[in-house]
Amino acid sequence: MYFQPPRVVTLAPLILEGRASLVTITKSVLHVNDPDNPADVLVMVLEPPRHGRLTRLHGDRPLARFKLEELSREHIQYVHDGSEEVEDGVVLQVNDGHSYRNILLQVRIVQKDTIILQQASTPATKREELLQVEGMFGKINIPAASLFLSELKAESGTDF
Repeated sequence: MYFQPPRVVTLAPLILEGRASLVTITKSVLHVNDPDNPADVLVMVLEPPRHGRLTRLHGDRPLARFKLEELSREHIQYVHDGSEEVEDGVVLQVNDGHSYRNILLQVRIVQKDTIILQQASTPATKREELLQVEGMFGKINIPAASLFLSELKAESGTDF
């Protein structure tokens, strides 16, 4: 019998607003499916976050592994440690017992009501009604209609 490997449907940076807070990992951030045997799929934390931890909703203990079902039901959260760091990451391995896939989940910590563009020199261009911001982890497209330029600030504090 041939088993298909777990498939990453969605993988986007996890955005956390404010330090010393938490955010649920939703399907819009990380969605993995396995059509063969989803009940048997485990997600292992190969490299935990350095500035926070993954926990179950309403839990406090750091997770070393959890079931794909828990991720699909959005029962896993990232809890930040309150440090001044603005980026974090966690390496996960999705394993169905026959094959596996490693995933780097990036975490970005931003101040509430502020969009950080990494550095003032980071290129930002508008294309087809999207603001494209390029930073350390690649490009992010933000719908231009949802932004007000007077609210944007670069990490250096320069107003646009």
